[in-house]
Amino acid sequence: MLQTRCYTVAAILIKRTLTRVRAIAMPFVITAAANIGGISSIIPPPAYGSEYAWCTQREGAVQCDFATREQCLQTASGTAFECIENPRLIAQAPSHDAHGKLSHRHAR
Repeated sequence: MLQTRCYTVAAILIKRTLTRVRAIAMPFVITAAANIGGISSIIPPPAYGSEYAWCTQREGAVQCDFATREQCLQTASGTAFECIENPRLIAQAPSHDAHGKLSHRHAR
């Protein structure tokens, strides 16, 4: 009986201690998470990952990590991956008219 009571008292003390620790630690955890989120939102994304000219592609997944076509082909060799030009860079490239001249669009 005495041993059971000791375990019960110990369990109650542990529970109270954990409740206090949670009450003290939770504001710190919330503040830290908010600070990390705030800091990461003002840091610009790295330019290197999406700015490479060549990408490997497989089943719709695109990974752009290659500066040259040769690097891409070497990595894709023997795999199911294919090399494509970076779609993001293609979309950003200036357009040309039917005669090959650079066309500029001016807002009026």
